[in-house]
Amino acid sequence: MQKTAFADLKERMDQLGTDELLAIWTKNDRVEWTDNAFEAIKETLLARGATPPIQKQFTPIHEAREIALALKDLPVVEIANRSRYHTVQSLLKPAGMWSILWGLIAIVTGLVSIKINEINAILALIGVFLVCEGVWISRSQKVIGLLLEALAFASLGVWNLTLARNDPGAKMPVFWGLLGAWQCLLCYQRFGLYGRLSKLTIAKPARSETLKSIDNNEKDILAKAAILGKSLAGAQSKHETDLLEFSSKTFRNDKQVWKGLLLQDCAVFADASGEDIIFAKKSDVQLLKQQGAGWNVNWRGLFSKKRDILRPLLNVYFRVGDRKLKGIMPFEYLERFQVWKG
Repeated sequence: MQKTAFADLKERMDQLGTDELLAIWTKNDRVEWTDNAFEAIKETLLARGATPPIQKQFTPIHEAREIALALKDLPVVEIANRSRYHTVQSLLKPAGMWSILWGLIAIVTGLVSIKINEINAILALIGVFLVCEGVWISRSQKVIGLLLEALAFASLGVWNLTLARNDPGAKMPVFWGLLGAWQCLLCYQRFGLYGRLSKLTIAKPARSETLKSIDNNEKDILAKAAILGKSLAGAQSKHETDLLEFSSKTFRNDKQVWKGLLLQDCAVFADASGEDIIFAKKSDVQLLKQQGAGWNVNWRGLFSKKRDILRPLLNVYFRVGDRKLKGIMPFEYLERFQVWKG
């Protein structure tokens, strides 16, 4: 059966001219043509006495297109959401338990030392806050709890650093100083974890019959989705007419870049990490708002024929499925989007 299919490919390639075969071979479009097709082209060229030239590199955008087309009809978003939900659960439960442990230590320490100085009652109150917050995180699995935990660790860290520096009666000042510094580091880590998780769509998934029927293939689908996200994130948007790119600010004021692949009847969006992927039908991708956002200086424009040194920027607000994404996008990507939407 496979030999018959390959023979059919060979017969098809025999009908094409040598120049056309060389063009297909050089372009190396692995989305339009299969590996067997390229093997048939190679054999046909060699049979005609033509040496196959060096092919263009199969770039990340080619890989992204290929995987996106394979996954577009599967419930990838639901599977990815379920995977993220369990991942977040595995992160939040230990965080809540550590909060409870530190809270109990703070309560005991504060109550024992309250006789020395009544101000230590504040330490006990911080401990109560940590215990309550830890119980709440463990039960509710809410990402916002990480902000409360960061605030509590910051309070503990500042408390212990102040104790090590200003309290002459404190025993082991180096220990308290190191402990305070570590708790401040935990605070920063919790802020970072919140910034990473808060931008993901995390909801308790409903196990539909569709999802149940593909559980055996779930790991493979997630693996392909991960490759898609990383390929899309690494693609060069400037030279591909079916790619969008815009950037926004995250919780910690970091730059977050989104890239969108515009297929014939759907679109795929991925963030710079490649972890947050959104599939949506063409009708479910809408540009809700656009307005000028200044200019971007393009120094390479000095050496181009167009001399486009200044490029206009837009504030854009997209609705992609049930998600809303906003950021700053170069004007030329707006034209691509409008052509795609028709």
